Amino acid sequence: MAQSEIQDQTAQLDITGMTCTHCAVTIQRLLLRQPGVKAARSRLCHRQGYGSI
Repeated sequence: MAQSEIQDQTAQLDITGMTCTHCAVTIQRLLLRQPGVKAARSRLCHRQGYGSI
């Protein structure tokens, strides 16, 4: 399979206990440290995290 044929997948995670901006940043950093995760973001207002793998 050619490199251009591989598409990223996105995982959406519901996160409990995220109550402040510091929590959101910490979760984003932890997601980025996971093997295979290329990009990550967290949304405090929705209490969700997203990762591209």
